[in-house]
Amino acid sequence: MIEFPVLWGGVTVGSFYGLLGLSYLLIYRATRTLNFGVGAFAVFAAVASTLWVDSYGMVAGMLAALAGACLAALASDYLVARPIQARESGHFAVVIALTAVFFAIVQLTGQWLTPTAVLGLPLTYTAFLGGQVSGQSAVLVGISVAATITTWAWFRYGRKGRLLTAVADDWQAAILLCMPIRWLRILVVLIGGLAAGVAGILVVGLASVSFYSGFAWALIGLVALMIGGSASAWGPLVGGLLVGLVETLSSRWIGASVQDYVLLGVVLLVFLLRPQGLFAAKSVRA
Repeated sequence: MIEFPVLWGGVTVGSFYGLLGLSYLLIYRATRTLNFGVGAFAVFAAVASTLWVDSYGMVAGMLAALAGACLAALASDYLVARPIQARESGHFAVVIALTAVFFAIVQLTGQWLTPTAVLGLPLTYTAFLGGQVSGQSAVLVGISVAATITTWAWFRYGRKGRLLTAVADDWQAAILLCMPIRWLRILVVLIGGLAAGVAGILVVGLASVSFYSGFAWALIGLVALMIGGSASAWGPLVGGLLVGLVETLSSRWIGASVQDYVLLGVVLLVFLLRPQGLFAAKSVRA
């Protein structure tokens, strides 16, 4: 039988991964590029919020950290991705350049803010179903689900969201047709940075965070997106929950020393059975 604390731990971790994956999805929809800076945006917000909350108060500190994450996402697209995409037809050069931006942000976070681990604020717990649930973990799960539902509804019913989905495969053609997508790209990239920043802020206190965390977060968020698929806003959350539960349950039942191997096996199995992810786009036959 699965103990509730173990199950809730997997859901909490998976919700964090889902927010990172959602950030990847939003930026990918807007730019057609996988921006590995997602991990850096999240770790910047996590470290900055902890330090700035102590200095400027909770609201001002968190808002400043989120603003920094959003501006970092926008700068990586506007100053790096766009100029390269204007000259190059492929994505390889953009990915390499954005990876360099990722390393730069992570290093600056460590040098400018702090190179040590950040523990965050003390947590308060509430008894629930025979276990203890922290208020912060409940907020993290709730925001992850709410963000997923909002994004799904926007893609499906919102005018700008449907426009983003329609032109995502060919932005240059949309520009030639004078579609209003330049500002839409900026907006969606900012929202992607916001999602990463929120994920980083909410995980502080639940886990020790340092500027080195950005490397693992960038990878695990991408894995969540690849498992869930990019065809639906539900993909990152479902993929993240699967990864989180596999990590937690394998660590509980088999041992923490082999959880990475179990996760790798599950990832390979999903890719073999569903190469485009669990939420793959439906193909249309002529």
